[in-house]
Amino acid sequence: MAANGYLCAEARPLIFIANNLPPLPLQKTYELWLIPEQGAPIPAGPFKPKAHGSATVINPPLPPDTIAKTFAMTVEDDAGATSPTTPIAMRSAGE
Repeated sequence: MAANGYLCAEARPLIFIANNLPPLPLQKTYELWLIPEQGAPIPAGPFKPKAHGSATVINPPLPPDTIAKTFAMTVEDDAGATSPTTPIAMRSAGE
């Protein structure tokens, strides 16, 4: 089954929920990115899914007044990144 995710961008706090995420290689993590209406992707934090592939990110640290147009998810080193370093693994429109 393919991975899927949902970003509730209008909610405060912001909530991201994903299911069916594949396991990660050692020393790797998923990283959530918010894609604003203008400008570069904003890191919303690294996260690791539970054993059955689900993950939730609640209230990631973001600059004030950020309006997310979409989200993206990449696979990064455990420490995370300041900009995406790998291809987008998942991307969707915020709701």
